[in-house]
Amino acid sequence: MKMVVREPLSLSTRMLAAVDELGTLVSDFEGGKPVPKQDITTKAQEIRELAKRIRKDNTLSFVDQRADKEVPKGENTETLGLETIRQLRTMAVDMNTQLKAMYNQNSTATVSVQNLSQPSFESLSKGIERLTKVIENSAKHL
Repeated sequence: MKMVVREPLSLSTRMLAAVDELGTLVSDFEGGKPVPKQDITTKAQEIRELAKRIRKDNTLSFVDQRADKEVPKGENTETLGLETIRQLRTMAVDMNTQLKAMYNQNSTATVSVQNLSQPSFESLSKGIERLTKVIENSAKHL
């Protein structure tokens, strides 16, 4: 299991750091500090690419058999702001936590009900990609 999850976990950790950096940029922008919109766009693209690489990991998709769910559920985020970053961070942390749990798992035969009720890695990465597109589009209009 550790071999399957090693690369996605590394990507997820990098993505979490990038989300925190993006959060700092948006917080600075909302606080009135000058932030180049290209920095926000570049960071959002980096996050989206990392999420896409996790989603397209064939070995991970083979192991993760959970149903695809819409994430974030029912929340329409149309603008750049701290709330959007909060949602993005929540999904990135959720993905990272699930990957760490899989990495530390000793047996593949044991599956908890809680794990089955969580969104799949594909769902989380699609949600992250969707939010980063919103952030990029909003950054263009700053």
